[in-house]
Amino acid sequence: SSSSSSVQKRKRFQMEALSKTRHSVQKLNAAMVGTLLDHGVNACNISPGVSLPGMRAYGSSTNNKTNQGSVAAMDLLCESINQALDAGLLPVIHGDACLLDDNHAGILGGDTLVE
Repeated sequence: SSSSSSVQKRKRFQMEALSKTRHSVQKLNAAMVGTLLDHGVNACNISPGVSLPGMRAYGSSTNNKTNQGSVAAMDLLCESINQALDAGLLPVIHGDACLLDDNHAGILGGDTLVE
């Protein structure tokens, strides 16, 4: 049906946008980490996005299951950051594109991550 085709087209567009945005922010993050390394800082990249199960973009559904998954994902991110700091590394995180739900992408801003 044309409705199903339209939904699939929108999903494909959303996932393409997510992929391209993630690639861009990861390249910028890698450049920052590279510069820090060049200056003797033991920096490491920690990329949130779809790397952490349950991490959701700002504005995603707030049903209880999604909210619990997002809280657990944020706990994992904090644990990763603390492990890096404890090891003497400087974690460099960034805002990211990630999922709102199974069909839509959104932005998880750096300001949201540090709140």
